[in-house]
Amino acid sequence: MNNSFNILWFEDNKTWYKMACRNVEQSLQLHYLRPNIQNENSQKAFNISMLLSNKYDLILMDYKLIDGTTGDQIISEIRKANILTDILFYSSDEKGMNNAVKEAIPDIDGIYITKREHSIFSKKVELLISKIVRRSEDIVNLRGMVLDATSNFELITKEFLSKLWKSTTQEKRACLNKIVNEKILNHYKDFIETTSIQFNNGETDFEKLNNQPGLFSMNDRLTIISEFCKETDIELKLNDKDFKDYYTKQLSSFRNKLGHVSVGEEIKVNGKIYVIDEAFHQMLRKNINELENEFEPALNKLL
Repeated sequence: MNNSFNILWFEDNKTWYKMACRNVEQSLQLHYLRPNIQNENSQKAFNISMLLSNKYDLILMDYKLIDGTTGDQIISEIRKANILTDILFYSSDEKGMNNAVKEAIPDIDGIYITKREHSIFSKKVELLISKIVRRSEDIVNLRGMVLDATSNFELITKEFLSKLWKSTTQEKRACLNKIVNEKILNHYKDFIETTSIQFNNGETDFEKLNNQPGLFSMNDRLTIISEFCKETDIELKLNDKDFKDYYTKQLSSFRNKLGHVSVGEEIKVNGKIYVIDEAFHQMLRKNINELENEFEPALNKLL
């Protein structure tokens, strides 16, 4: 789990599932998690490799399925494969479900049971989600989530600049080279002099520089984009805030600070003190979700 929550859900009543699914999605959104829900309706559609090759955070299991199989049979198969993902077993036939569980012990263990009634079911799922989220909210997972997000945005920005270079006019290419020469290259003179990067007629080869491993930082690329927008009279905003400033304050400024703290400790970022607690995890997930929704679409407007 990073900023997504993965659920494998066995349910064959489409009408009931649709309503219950909305409630589950709302519970996940309270934690600023993206719902990733896979619905299956029978044992025939299920293969244990689904769980061996995918990391689900929660399994929701109806007792009676469309092909006559019962959820306890699938749960037994899951547990025999040593997959210990939390499972919520539910049914309107509570007696049948409870008897099935008793008969299947010890093959079935570590599961939660609830009624099929919407309000009761939704409350139990909400409690389970909260438990699973709290369990995952350690500093190691937090660092990993932020690192994954920043690495992904860096890749998006690098690929975008390559597309921009290839798709623009000679005038715009000249603008990109001018920005690199004036704003960026003075930081890398020694590096460039000791590498085999070639220049065309004394001019910067922007494409080579952009794709040179370890050369441009994310800050460099955001600077290039911001300056390009100024030079071409394009206004690029993320949630009505400056493009580069928004990314830096929402995410990248937290990246290095998280390398030296533990849960419950405080960090100071952008002049503000933060405690590493549940609210802090939620804030970073919220920031990442906002950037995922705004970042790439905003870039593509420039192409």
